[in-house]
Amino acid sequence: MATPILALTTRRAITIVLAVITVLGLTAFASPSTASAAIDDSARKQAVRGIDVSGHQHPRGRAINFAKVRKAGYGFAFVKATEGRGFVNEYVKADGRASARAGLATGFYHFARPTSSARAQARHFVQQVRRTGVKAPMLVLDLEVSDGRSPAHIRAWTKTWLTTVERLSGQRPIIYTGPGFWSSNVGARRTFARYPLWVAHYETRLPKVPSPWNTYAIWQHSSTGRVPGVPGRADVNIAPRKVL
Repeated sequence: MATPILALTTRRAITIVLAVITVLGLTAFASPSTASAAIDDSARKQAVRGIDVSGHQHPRGRAINFAKVRKAGYGFAFVKATEGRGFVNEYVKADGRASARAGLATGFYHFARPTSSARAQARHFVQQVRRTGVKAPMLVLDLEVSDGRSPAHIRAWTKTWLTTVERLSGQRPIIYTGPGFWSSNVGARRTFARYPLWVAHYETRLPKVPSPWNTYAIWQHSSTGRVPGVPGRADVNIAPRKVL
């Protein structure tokens, strides 16, 4: 994901989300670069590719051309919406709408700051996503910093954020995290297994999936991808067709 600081308009996008619901029992969910060369060939051939973006993909205010992203064969995009209790990505509305117009399955993510209220951050996130006007987006908790809080605090904080967003939106959020961070700061709590996993694990042919999950819904395999339509480097992901 980015360094710290709701519309599915095509039949393909709707199919992707419905498949997540069917296979996982959930209520929500460029040309290959040299950076992705380490990915298992069979996984790459079967995968739907996607990107996630924030203000860092707008060097000197340059726009992302989501139509080019879609034309290059990508099927989904996630946009940073919020961080903590107050930060809002200045590009969230424009990027979310442009992604949806281009026919990409579109989602938004919140960068967690566990030092302040989980409920307040959840409300902040849902409010800003609604303001984009994007219909039925995928919603994500980006959990990658502890801010010095204990695993017990992180577990309680995460559960509160997830249940609050689910109550406010009617959708089950996705959890984005790295296997090392999750194992050290949250741990194998079965209560989180009901949420789909978006795992960040680079420089490997297959990602490590932390407990309590048995598989991943999305794999972020590089943060240095080259994607047509995206200025500079981009986070790139795959979602196995067996899941999506």
